[in-house]
Amino acid sequence: MSTEKEDQTAQISAEAAAARLGTTPLKILMLLKQKKLEGECREGSWWITESSLQSYHPDEAVGATTSCRTGCSGSCGCH
Repeated sequence: MSTEKEDQTAQISAEAAAARLGTTPLKILMLLKQKKLEGECREGSWWITESSLQSYHPDEAVGATTSCRTGCSGSCGCH
């Protein structure tokens, strides 16, 4: 049985977060850097809070439809 506190601090791996959002782990790292997702690095791996993942809406993100600085036109999963 989980408590409310445990539910609020539940975390999933960057890879699992990427799969849920239909993107790449690199995009998840970019979102962490932009503070659009919350998480922490433990033992060399990033863990994303479940609450930030649930509240993230890519359509509302500023610049969500612009290409990345490399000009890849989205082929790297940056959108």
